[in-house]
Amino acid sequence: MGKLTGYSETDVTIDGIRISDKIYLKNPNPEAIPFRLDLNGNLYGGGFVLAGGYGNWFGLVDASYTQTELTVVDGAIDAIVVSPRVGYDFTKKGLPLRLWAGAMYQDVEQSLSGSLSSLDLPAGLSGLLGSVNKDNEGRFNVEQRLTTPWNPIVGMQYQISPNLYLLGEVGLGDRQSLFLTVDMRY
Repeated sequence: MGKLTGYSETDVTIDGIRISDKIYLKNPNPEAIPFRLDLNGNLYGGGFVLAGGYGNWFGLVDASYTQTELTVVDGAIDAIVVSPRVGYDFTKKGLPLRLWAGAMYQDVEQSLSGSLSSLDLPAGLSGLLGSVNKDNEGRFNVEQRLTTPWNPIVGMQYQISPNLYLLGEVGLGDRQSLFLTVDMRY
């Protein structure tokens, strides 16, 4: 269980306005309007790690599920992450290094909805949306999910001293990531 505090930034472009099912007024010069949405919410989740090895070879799979319930809008963000890895430990060969390769699967879905009047809209949007938000009854609905669920990963762990380790992992492909940590064990 945890708390989320953050924000989402995007540019909103309105290319036209639908007056009715048959009438659509196209905007010939749509202008991008910056929009920031502050996010707060509660997180719930769990996971596990399954690891094993033979000789200098090792393998592991970590998996987790989290759900984030946002307070500013109705809806939740569900995330499933599974990362299988296989690697080799060079420590017995005199080099304090472990290298691995694997993949990361992420299934992130968000279904968000709410009232337009509850959003802190920028001036360029609030005036335009006034026509569709009469009597504060205008609503929005957003459905999103990742387009590329899998990406390759490579990583390493280097033993600096008996209690100090440098750990890093890189995500490659369409969904790139990088983390680097210094761990102390005692």
